[in-house]
Amino acid sequence: MMKRRIILITLLVILLFVYIGTGVFQVNPSEMALIKTFGKFTTTVGPGIHIHAPIPFQSHVVVDIQSIRKEEIGFRTIGDQKYETKDTEALMLTIDGNIVSVEAVVSYTVSDPVKYAFRLRDPSNLVRFSTESALRDQISKRTVDEILTGERENVAVKPSHHL
Repeated sequence: MMKRRIILITLLVILLFVYIGTGVFQVNPSEMALIKTFGKFTTTVGPGIHIHAPIPFQSHVVVDIQSIRKEEIGFRTIGDQKYETKDTEALMLTIDGNIVSVEAVVSYTVSDPVKYAFRLRDPSNLVRFSTESALRDQISKRTVDEILTGERENVAVKPSHHL
């Protein structure tokens, strides 16, 4: 009877440590952790080993804020030096009625991890669609000759928004 009680107490202590352990986490140097209390964002913590209250009281979301992310417009990389054209994104109409195929790569970093993690449904699609829209706007104001020659560099979209 005593042996059974010791085993039960030992199991309960182990389960308690495992449960408390759900609140221990590590944040890498290029990341930031966003702490949620009862599902609502409360604070951020930087790199290192941290502790928060165990689930379901608190949880965390880790966001990489230093790595450069990229989105491809007009094509997708499908392998080592292999690409697939996405005509629905690439084909654009010029002011003189010609159709041009435009491919671009957008590089960005996350400047506001709270917005990135909690206020955007699909950040990569947002970047892709807004860049495609800006490109279409620039292309629609130029002739095909301008796009293929001197105005080519001016069509490049400069960073104007941060995620």
